[in-house]
Amino acid sequence: MKTFNLHFGGFYYSVHEQLIDNMLEGYFFDDETQEEGDYYSLDINYRLIFAEYSKEYLQALAEVLRDERNIDIDFIFESVISPREYNFETDTIQTSINDKDFKKLEVFKTDSDFIEFVDDASKSRSGFISFYDGHEAVFAKDEIFLSYLSKYLDSEHDQDVLNELDQQCIYEL
Repeated sequence: MKTFNLHFGGFYYSVHEQLIDNMLEGYFFDDETQEEGDYYSLDINYRLIFAEYSKEYLQALAEVLRDERNIDIDFIFESVISPREYNFETDTIQTSINDKDFKKLEVFKTDSDFIEFVDDASKSRSGFISFYDGHEAVFAKDEIFLSYLSKYLDSEHDQDVLNELDQQCIYEL
């Protein structure tokens, strides 16, 4: 079993937060007595909503990988990791996959676009000293490989995953 933090853009001021807000507005505006923004004063369990949304996100990502890459894997939701402050990082989804599914993802280690992405994203630059410089160093550690892979998938398939989320009726969480 491999556990890693899946990068998806987080909830804070993101498209994901907007989808959740739209869902809440749609739910609370069904009653004509509600004023716009009334739900902000309600005691809404955002942690639970973020967790359920994250589970749907993982299902949507798995569906996109099946459709576009012919890779059939199951992501296992562990938790939502939220930073104490959002200055330098954002939310991630702590995710697990079994060893059999991990082997299926290793196909990316020979994908030239992914290798180029890792080489660029992992190199040291002003304000960032990389502990894993280049794809060889990143690929040597499974969790680091999976972390970079999730960043790559988010950058390459973000709109596809969002479309899949919409098809899965995310607004009815």
